[in-house]
Amino acid sequence: MNTTEYKLSKKLINFLFLYYGALLIACIILSIRIFIALFDGINDNCILHLSFISSIISAIMMCSVNYIRKLYKNLIAGNVSIEEKDTAVLIGCFAYFFFRPFFAIALVIIVIVAILSGAFMVIGSLDYIINQKFLFLCYVIAGFVGYSTGITLDKFERISKENINKVKES
Repeated sequence: MNTTEYKLSKKLINFLFLYYGALLIACIILSIRIFIALFDGINDNCILHLSFISSIISAIMMCSVNYIRKLYKNLIAGNVSIEEKDTAVLIGCFAYFFFRPFFAIALVIIVIVAILSGAFMVIGSLDYIINQKFLFLCYVIAGFVGYSTGITLDKFERISKENINKVKES
């Protein structure tokens, strides 16, 4: 059970719900437009660009879903203290929620480049994998990455610390 307590003002809570809600709605609309364009027929040269853009959209959309859920669940559970003074803790809690979609974008860029690099190393050319199936694969993987941004960041931090400690001990 999550016992973390967040401190936010009423204005910041309202802003975060509007922020994530707007991101979610915009990403849903953009996803629909991209998939309509795909089904209407699109030039294969655009698939890589659309894969990249749709992956970012998917990551932001699912990150928004997760953090809307996280925010309302913590409000219901009483894990959010309403603070009206500007404090470092309040600013930190706000930044925690505000920057998560940007972290999701950064992680998805790394994942898409890793997928492309792996395919290039195995196949030797990207010509065989850059198609609509690739776009759908990237979209789904990016959604999972976006939704699990917080968990992924925590794992990166833990693994990095463990590796640094191993190097120090050597």
